[in-house]
Amino acid sequence: VVQGTIPFKHFAFHSFDKDTEESAELRNNPSLEELADKLEVLNAIGKVLGYRPQEIELARAKKAEERGGFDARRYLEATD
Repeated sequence: VVQGTIPFKHFAFHSFDKDTEESAELRNNPSLEELADKLEVLNAIGKVLGYRPQEIELARAKKAEERGGFDARRYLEATD
């Protein structure tokens, strides 16, 4: 394993790439471990953008209440 440190100014950019990688891994292996990896990357992106995990969860819950969530397996096909 080779590790390095990403300069802060580049961290958000690399985090989005890592999110894409973790999404592919989760799609190929839908496991708790891969889901945890995905969540870790999303929380890191949120931190770079200045949000705490609790703030993100509150925003998610509010949107789900106002617009519905994925529990019903519905998704938005188009907007006017």
